[in-house]
Amino acid sequence: FRLDGAPGDERWTIQGDIYNGIGDSELLLPTGAAPFVTRQRDQLDVRGGNLVGRWTHTLGEASEMGLQLTYDYGFRRQEELFGTLRSNVLDFDFQHRLPGPGRTDLLWGVGYRLKADEVSGPAPIAFAPSRRATHLATGFVQGDFPIGSRVGVTAGSKIDHNSFTGIEVQPNLRFLWVPGVRHAL
Repeated sequence: FRLDGAPGDERWTIQGDIYNGIGDSELLLPTGAAPFVTRQRDQLDVRGGNLVGRWTHTLGEASEMGLQLTYDYGFRRQEELFGTLRSNVLDFDFQHRLPGPGRTDLLWGVGYRLKADEVSGPAPIAFAPSRRATHLATGFVQGDFPIGSRVGVTAGSKIDHNSFTGIEVQPNLRFLWVPGVRHAL
């Protein structure tokens, strides 16, 4: 489903999806004796859904801010391969675009993602730990700086903090040259 608010300075969307499916699959599982694999049929059961909400507010001709919230649930059971998997993801994103000095365009934003997984069952593939939650926090800033009518520079940086590697900084510098109406390099 999808619902959209009236166009204007305040725009919003709410949308969601659900799915459900079953099926059969044939697996080649490793064994300790020749021929070192065995064929095994497995039943597949999947279901889940998501819900997304977006809001955008126009502040001026070259300025707007937006917020997006997402929740996603997934379930997959395939007992012979890995058992049962349950996944929950909650995601938040905020962005603000505003005019800078001269003809520059500035964009900044923040985000956060929480992902919780659980894998269970007597399967040949095991996950340790069988239950975990991971976090990702993000912030970024970027500026577009035109230099004349055919050349521009984009500079910025993204900073992440995640559950696996801690803080990561990702600087970015790009150049744009537009030699003609239909070409950009």
